[in-house]
Amino acid sequence: MGRIHPRRLGSWAVLASALVAIATAAAPSAVAQEVAPSQPLQMIAQSPDARPPGFKVSAGRAVKIAVRVGAVRRELKRGNLDRLVAVPGYTDDSNRWQVTYSRDGEGVVEVHVDAVDGHVLEIWTGPQVDFLLARPWNDKTGGPLNKAWIWIPLCLLFLAPFVDPRRPFRLLHLDLLVLLSFGVAQLLFNDGKLDVWVPAVYPVLGYLLARMLLAGFRPRERREQLIPVARESWLLGGLLVLVVARIVLNVVDSEVIDVGYQSVVGADNLIHGGDISGYGPLMFLAYVPFELVFPWHGEWDAVPAAHAAALSFDFLTVVGLWLLGRSLRPGREGRLLGIALAYAWVAFPYSTYVLQSNTNDGLLAMLLVYTMLALRSPAGSGFMLALATAAKFFPAALAPLLAAGGGDRSARSLLRFAGTFVAVCLVAVYVVLPDGGVRELWHETIGYQLGRESPFSLWGLHPSLQWIQLILEAGTVALCAALYFVPGRRDARQVAALAAAVVIALELCASYWLFFYVSWFAPLALVAMLGAYRDPVSGDSRPATHSGLRLFSQLPIYGGKARVTERPRRLADPDLSHLKRGRPMLRKLRERIHNGEKGFTLIELLVVILIIGILAAIALPAFLGQRSKGQDADAKSAARNLVSAVESFYATNQTYSGAASDTDVTDSGVFGTGNGQASLPTATATGYVIVGNSASGNKFTITKAGSTVTRTCTTTKTGACPTGGTW
Repeated sequence: MGRIHPRRLGSWAVLASALVAIATAAAPSAVAQEVAPSQPLQMIAQSPDARPPGFKVSAGRAVKIAVRVGAVRRELKRGNLDRLVAVPGYTDDSNRWQVTYSRDGEGVVEVHVDAVDGHVLEIWTGPQVDFLLARPWNDKTGGPLNKAWIWIPLCLLFLAPFVDPRRPFRLLHLDLLVLLSFGVAQLLFNDGKLDVWVPAVYPVLGYLLARMLLAGFRPRERREQLIPVARESWLLGGLLVLVVARIVLNVVDSEVIDVGYQSVVGADNLIHGGDISGYGPLMFLAYVPFELVFPWHGEWDAVPAAHAAALSFDFLTVVGLWLLGRSLRPGREGRLLGIALAYAWVAFPYSTYVLQSNTNDGLLAMLLVYTMLALRSPAGSGFMLALATAAKFFPAALAPLLAAGGGDRSARSLLRFAGTFVAVCLVAVYVVLPDGGVRELWHETIGYQLGRESPFSLWGLHPSLQWIQLILEAGTVALCAALYFVPGRRDARQVAALAAAVVIALELCASYWLFFYVSWFAPLALVAMLGAYRDPVSGDSRPATHSGLRLFSQLPIYGGKARVTERPRRLADPDLSHLKRGRPMLRKLRERIHNGEKGFTLIELLVVILIIGILAAIALPAFLGQRSKGQDADAKSAARNLVSAVESFYATNQTYSGAASDTDVTDSGVFGTGNGQASLPTATATGYVIVGNSASGNKFTITKAGSTVTRTCTTTKTGACPTGGTW
């Protein structure tokens, strides 16, 4: 076999990585349209005469009402339709019939009919039939963050420290406003205006792509203050307050959507020897420690493991950005940049958006930040990028860019990067390899993602535009390959900008896009945007403000040239040799004193401590009550699930009597008297009493007498039992 030239090896590796990444990223991981297995999506009517307890309208009558709807009549004229009549289990109001019409397995019209008076409640057409997220769905993604009194102050806090009133046309102002402009599309998303919010996303992504490419290929340092008005201590105090506030908000009022739930279930499967599906192996391995501490109980309850994982990933991202800022600049400039990056991340609404939905996207943001931290080491950056790739696949597209690092394209550097990257990926695959081998793993992970379709992109919403998608994919492949070779030399800020550009380009090509994906490129974009600003006093050519001699020195700039600058030296030029002696800690302290660096005042520290203490006092009871709430949620869920089983028994037998001995009821998985189970002490012809038992001591009772249903609990004001004793 002939010897392969290192440059050819590099080129083939670049192209292979880019092609694989594009293929896998064309349908990135997103929020699937699923509900918990313990919460039935629907109870299907078995006959036209079916009429569950409390319903005055039968299934057949609901169909006759639905047929009179104009959208249904129009679709029936186009050809035969399949029909499904059911009681939906995903709405707060279950006293309704859901009549769904589909053609060739694709929903075309769905009508909801009130089960009491027979009037039409909702009509859904097109993609909104099959995709619940295409409907108005405010409480499922972001929760209370969608409220104006939280969202708007967060946007203002994100902008405030970086606004320079003396320079209204500052580029940073525009950059940050564009990042916030995703909120316009999100408002439309919350209102279910699918045809409007999807196209509204692409101009924002297009601007950010162009901006990051410009920052990567034509970097420019701006001699302006990064924080023109605010003080560093204010920024640090705001950072601490926001970190604590986000933790409190997550614990007290946040939801776990299916992405976080699936990650916890996958981790549980790994622990018990099961298989995984949907994401890369590292995604589930990362959740294993949290699943061991907060075990999953087989139901979609509070899922504390998902909360703990989301909070941990977010906190590590904050720490990583702080360290990254310090590594980009020396001394006080680095400290300030680190604090600014960390603050911008916690104040950015879409990092909190991920946190409030407890998705797994925070893991990806964290891994990309630490990949940047390891940039100086080919093996280190290869290791971190491999972890990100083993979590959600598409970061492999960054391999060509990071393989060259700061411009070192030697065979040794390339082999260290590629060897580590491939080794980590192989180990991750080996650890979770199912019995069916690589073929089954591919089918359950990458193959699953490639086969997904959705209306959450221009290409899915308007298939006639898919030729544009092909052009974008080809351009993204070319960009990924080219970034191995150009720019010839690049610093960390350029690499961050180009990495953000690649991620944004992949998202433009994706067939499935949601607002969680903003968090993938946001930390990299913030590094590129904020890192361009330098202190106008530090290292510039203006005379020193104090008297003394001036010493000229040559400092390198972009392009390999040099310029003459000045730095001040004191008139007496004191002997600083004593600073080189002694212990490192004392030497650093003397250097700080000599350079005039200032710390925080006692008052500032006390104010910060006071604020943290107040927030901790608010959060502590919430933390302590989470265990009881989780146990109560198990009991309530068991009671609801047993209700579904008993109602199914009634639909068949037209009586509740004897339900306690029916095998479908007893084998429902929740029947029993233990903690987290529900019992059926009373069952008559027209009613029943179901009691859910909680490990906290609470008992949650569902009583049905005729058409009247009441829900009570025993110990009020504790756990999940409200003050009034009803739930």
